Amino acid sequence: MREPIRRGHLVADSLKGEGALTNIRFVDDPEGALMVWRMPGDDLGGMLDLDGFRMINRYCGFLDLGARWHGGDWHVGPILDRARILLGDGPEKVAQWRTHLDQDVAGWEMARLCAWYENALMAVEKNSLKRRQADGTLAPASGYLTVLDEIREYYDNLFYTVDVDATTQEKVQKLGFATTAASKQMIIDGLTAASRDGTYTERDAVTCDEMAYYEVKADGTMGAREGQHDDCVMSTAGVNWLASSYMDAPKLIGISSFKPRNKPGGAASF
Repeated sequence: MREPIRRGHLVADSLKGEGALTNIRFVDDPEGALMVWRMPGDDLGGMLDLDGFRMINRYCGFLDLGARWHGGDWHVGPILDRARILLGDGPEKVAQWRTHLDQDVAGWEMARLCAWYENALMAVEKNSLKRRQADGTLAPASGYLTVLDEIREYYDNLFYTVDVDATTQEKVQKLGFATTAASKQMIIDGLTAASRDGTYTERDAVTCDEMAYYEVKADGTMGAREGQHDDCVMSTAGVNWLASSYMDAPKLIGISSFKPRNKPGGAASF
């Protein structure tokens, strides 16, 4: 656990649409929803020599959608940096965004954050996604996920699942991460193991608190203790799964070999 080096929010040429991903810059604000522990492209305190090359598959983000009203679930979007994998370590949380907003605005906020972090892979938990109706209001999505479909017109590094059509048996790509009993167990087990084994570095105090409140209920389901939230836990579990089990290894482009200056210790910091 560590205090962020910067707190504030990102701005761009517009709130939504193509302009939401152009001319992105950070604005410091002590009350801002975005906390940053490492800036995009950071060299890990000098442990990486990034001169003359770039890294692909470095960053990933996962948005757990919440509500616009205070008191409801939070929108939470963490970013993990996978550069430490090249040094024999695990991923590290380098940023997290947590607030209440309209859902469509929240989607674009997360896309902007992922774009800022060198076009990070962006996954969105789609169980709570809404679609836009003819009158402009949002309703539960039934097949057409409007928020993500709008974003993918301008941001192409999005997470898809592959389903098999029951009628044609053809494989169909679908946007977003579906939380089911099985997938929830999978990502929570992964986060639990990573936290226990020191293969993941957490920085956020609220996430650590939520981990302490997360429990198995009497009926076998998992969730936050009564009166607490688990939005940070779920988004962190999702992004840790992306970073540790889903994505290809980070790779350096532009040089023939890579030698770290120093290898860090492998223990996670909480």
